[in-house]
Amino acid sequence: FFFFFKQKTAYEMQRGLVGSEMCIRDSHQMVSKSTGDKETAIKRLSKEVDEMDEHPVKFVNCYPISTKEKKADLFNWTGKITKLSGTPYDGAVIKFKMHFPDDYPFSPPIIVFEPPLYHPMVAQRGDHEGLICLDVLVVSKWETSVMVPKILSDLVNVVSHPDEKGEVCPEISKEFKDNKAAFLAKCVEWSKKNQQEKTNEVINSTKFT
Repeated sequence: FFFFFKQKTAYEMQRGLVGSEMCIRDSHQMVSKSTGDKETAIKRLSKEVDEMDEHPVKFVNCYPISTKEKKADLFNWTGKITKLSGTPYDGAVIKFKMHFPDDYPFSPPIIVFEPPLYHPMVAQRGDHEGLICLDVLVVSKWETSVMVPKILSDLVNVVSHPDEKGEVCPEISKEFKDNKAAFLAKCVEWSKKNQQEKTNEVINSTKFT
């Protein structure tokens, strides 16, 4: 339930530029669009699931959340990134949630890591905790033609190649720039805490049927 609580506040984080400025989204714009046609979103998201089947993204498993009691929720997906050998997160299972607004694809989704990934582009605390700001998801740059495989490909690329330009978390960005060894050590520590064999949690992501 905490993820759904964070959805509204996370929408405030995708306005403006990615880089030296905080990624802040205009919540009023989201409210004004919230009356969009939900049926359009459902049709598009059903197509997105098929697209994931046809064009799976390397290193990523991501599908709508479902349980035995409830069929797949097209607006809320769960996923994990694995096998990022040769990156600061080698050996880690990086879990995330992706929420699509009711007016999708006219507004972009949001992606939240749970637990927050130790990365310059990921918020580490507060209501925005775990939120990553991707260039492709910035509202001023969002294109309705962009589909989930493209979003996830960009996600893997950003996660795999951290740099000091992403100042969603200024402290980590500064550490990366001034003391890269310390940054990498903390990434290794984070990865060790989030290895698949060291957690009993299973991600209940199943394909939409």
